[in-house]
Amino acid sequence: MGGCNSIHSTIGADYDTPVVRSKFDLEDLPQELVSLVADHLLATNLPALICLSAASKRSAACTSDQRGTAAKNLVRCGWVKEMNKCHAISNQNRTLTLAIGGAPWACGTPLPHAGCCSLSMRVDRGDYGNMTVGVCKAAASHCAWGLDLSTGKFSSFKFPGKSKPEGSVQVMFDATGRRAASLAGRAKGAVIQIVVDCDEGTLAFGINGESPRRVPDFTFTPGTQLRPWARLYGYTGDQISMRGCVLPA
Repeated sequence: MGGCNSIHSTIGADYDTPVVRSKFDLEDLPQELVSLVADHLLATNLPALICLSAASKRSAACTSDQRGTAAKNLVRCGWVKEMNKCHAISNQNRTLTLAIGGAPWACGTPLPHAGCCSLSMRVDRGDYGNMTVGVCKAAASHCAWGLDLSTGKFSSFKFPGKSKPEGSVQVMFDATGRRAASLAGRAKGAVIQIVVDCDEGTLAFGINGESPRRVPDFTFTPGTQLRPWARLYGYTGDQISMRGCVLPA
């Protein structure tokens, strides 16, 4: 990719010979090679194909056919207006804004029920982090699992019935990995990555670019149909945006 370096040295030179580095750019690759890479990504990793096509004007031209096929097969994550009553939904169904107080639920488009997928939630408004983000079962009987940003704890939720968190476990930690941490008072602008492994029935969360941390001692039934889920319980006007595309199972 652009910005990478390749190392060239004279054959037979001793180890003290200075190494000459020349800048490598994606534009230097033969068109046929870029097209072959795009064919491979089309079959194995559609989001990576989208990234490749956006790397440069030349890569976009070389991968136009594969990019068109990928776009038809990818589903952009978004909020479902019919599955929430107390939020405003905007930005092509990606942004969720709390319109009425309380602790309402919001659900998104179905996720794949096989394989592994990743999406993210960005806090647009809400410094205090009074919100929980995660996934819920797609069925009418609501059962959800999510990370409370104000406490850094992962919990289970049921609705209707008990809406309070059950079985909380600390997922967020400070830089040393020792003390409990949260986004309370500093949540605005934070990005929470949610990784769902439907084959193993596991969830993992990454905060602001950290490597996702798997929730310990937790699994859901493999193959369960899930949806992105959020619960905003702070102040009217708190807002989050969902980002990501998934490949239907």
